[in-house]
Amino acid sequence: MKNVDLNEIVGTHGKISFSTFGNDPVILTTANGKEEWSFEPLKYVRQSLVQTIVSELTGNGSHCPCTILR
Repeated sequence: MKNVDLNEIVGTHGKISFSTFGNDPVILTTANGKEEWSFEPLKYVRQSLVQTIVSELTGNGSHCPCTILR
């Protein structure tokens, strides 16, 4: 089994494809063809959420907004 990181939103006029965790380009496909956009990944984009989870679990900080801890 191969792991794939791909999201596709399909509509009546085309589709948009992108990865959640990868650095693949965003691809818009329509009857007019394909357009691609690439972005530099954000550094430490999940750091603030991870820190609130650790702080709540260890009792050393703020309330975590993540509902999985409830």
